Amino acid sequence: MKESIFEPFAQGQSENSHSQGLGLGLSLVRQFVELLGGQTWVEDRPEGGASFKVKLPVEASVPAHAGFPPLA
Repeated sequence: MKESIFEPFAQGQSENSHSQGLGLGLSLVRQFVELLGGQTWVEDRPEGGASFKVKLPVEASVPAHAGFPPLA
């Protein structure tokens, strides 16, 4: 599930009874991070659960076709 959780509409199992999301958040995060030349991944936590990681380059550049304004 570690890689598939980043796919659109993917959801992990939840023990909470709160309303479920659509499963788009992590997919959007991965897409934005990759546009900036970074990486995303998930690691198991020793006490249980998961830790989501994002690594961005010091100087990120967005491709012109991405439709975002240039980074300052």
